[in-house]
Amino acid sequence: MKHALLAWVMVLGAASAGELPEWSEQAAAAWFAAHPEPGQWKEAAGPLEAGLVARHAARGARVFAEDEDFLGWLDHLRWLRLGGQLEVLQAEGPLREAFAALGARRGPARVLLQALHPGDDAPKALEILLRLQVAAPADLEEHAALGAAFAVVHDQPFPKTWPHHQVDRGKVPEGDLDPVARFSDLVAAHRAGRLEHDPRLLRTEELKFAVDTRVALEELAWARKEVKFSTGKFARSYQSVAYDYRRAEQQVFGWPHGSYRLQDILRLGGICVDQAYYAATAGKAKGIPTLYFSGQGADGGHAWFGYMEKPGKWEMDCGRYESQNYPVGEALDPQTWQPIKDTELDLMVADLPRKPEYAAARAALAWTVLARNGADFGARLKEARAVMPELPDSWLLEEAWLKKSGADAAARKVFYGAWIQQFDKQTDFKVHGQAQLLELLQAENDPAAAALQQDMVRENRRKRFDLGIGAGVDGIFTHIEAQRWDEAEKEFKRMIRRFDETGGGSLFYQLIRPYVLTCAEEGQWDLAEDAMKYAEKRMPVAPGSILQMEFERLELLVGRRVRPGPSEP
Repeated sequence: MKHALLAWVMVLGAASAGELPEWSEQAAAAWFAAHPEPGQWKEAAGPLEAGLVARHAARGARVFAEDEDFLGWLDHLRWLRLGGQLEVLQAEGPLREAFAALGARRGPARVLLQALHPGDDAPKALEILLRLQVAAPADLEEHAALGAAFAVVHDQPFPKTWPHHQVDRGKVPEGDLDPVARFSDLVAAHRAGRLEHDPRLLRTEELKFAVDTRVALEELAWARKEVKFSTGKFARSYQSVAYDYRRAEQQVFGWPHGSYRLQDILRLGGICVDQAYYAATAGKAKGIPTLYFSGQGADGGHAWFGYMEKPGKWEMDCGRYESQNYPVGEALDPQTWQPIKDTELDLMVADLPRKPEYAAARAALAWTVLARNGADFGARLKEARAVMPELPDSWLLEEAWLKKSGADAAARKVFYGAWIQQFDKQTDFKVHGQAQLLELLQAENDPAAAALQQDMVRENRRKRFDLGIGAGVDGIFTHIEAQRWDEAEKEFKRMIRRFDETGGGSLFYQLIRPYVLTCAEEGQWDLAEDAMKYAEKRMPVAPGSILQMEFERLELLVGRRVRPGPSEP
């Protein structure tokens, strides 16, 4: 205690002199010893923030890469602000002690701070980490990234559609949902040599794809014992589930059996969604980060999976079947349960977080967020973007700020012009920037809008035809809203001609069905029937496929000439 108080006297002296004190674990522990009550944290953090501001003003963006004192106290300040959001810390007890203990070290607290996303329930994530600290402090110190992964994934409910929409969730063997128990189970499995990856060598950004399951621990134990594929051959786990051709031919797309245990899927066989679920879940059981993908191909929907073979190397096309011409499929980020953009997948594969400037960029973003209500927020945003321009997070944060602050159209057009240039090779991000710029141009009746929209369709005709279709659909429905039915019909047929060979399910669900249903809703029955005939004539649709079934359902609806209600497909 004597050494801790001496360290805090030195810290206090530096802070009172307007300087940023030296950061060390001893100094951080002394800070908490001098400020044990949550009520003291906010007031006492003021001098630290002033010191950070002064240091940044003197040294600029260098502090994010070179200044350990700045980075240490920045994390300390962020930790205090995070703790201020957790009500249970107001009372004395193990969680408050755990908060101070973690805040005085570089380990799990810093890992969680770096992993948090705006979409997280940050107080709940903190509570999970503190519970892990109380239950197993040594394990958490050794497996900090794993602990943070559980915190940012299990901080909010899983989607109602988990694990996918083609199984009754009541058949899924869920259980053992306490994150502390699940963390301990994975740590024990690692020490017993039952995992394919050493979780201590992986980052939270990777491990969150290994802990995003709710199946009972018994299921995970079965997979560790019975699924024999190593990481080098784990793609074979998809094909190890026999494909149920009879079920597919009978168009039974939901799981028709009882329990949805892994061993039942392996014994009974299944269709693509079951194969993908089996492989992805078995991988997680063995400590392999996995993703479940779904997408639209020439014959309709399909599911496959991806997994991390080794740090920095992902296999994303296991069971994808290139002959079906699928665009990049959709997977969910378990931290937010929102679709992962292609750019984010590209950055995972490129292993962006292992680049030296990544840590500096994350620190710059953290520094920016601290000033979200301050006058210099805009300046901090631009500085953060400059540290690592290829990091999407800073662009997304600045985009949200421009919209919230009511920035004028000229400033937003400049911003999206820079966005398009920066993400020229990341198709989905580029299209997003183009779409936002298009909206601004259309609002001004700028003639450049039409050319930009055509560029979006043309540039995405092949590899990312789903994005090209989406860009063209907007123009068609603009015509419909203005009651320009002739123009809408011409553009519809032009889009069919452009994407008939490649579009498949994407073309049907994004364009054909919405267009036909809209025509029906507006009483334009002749246009609806003509659109159906034109699309069916030009598109290759395999007999017995999901796509053929969808065409038949839509054709039946149009043939009845009854306007579709809100429940119609």
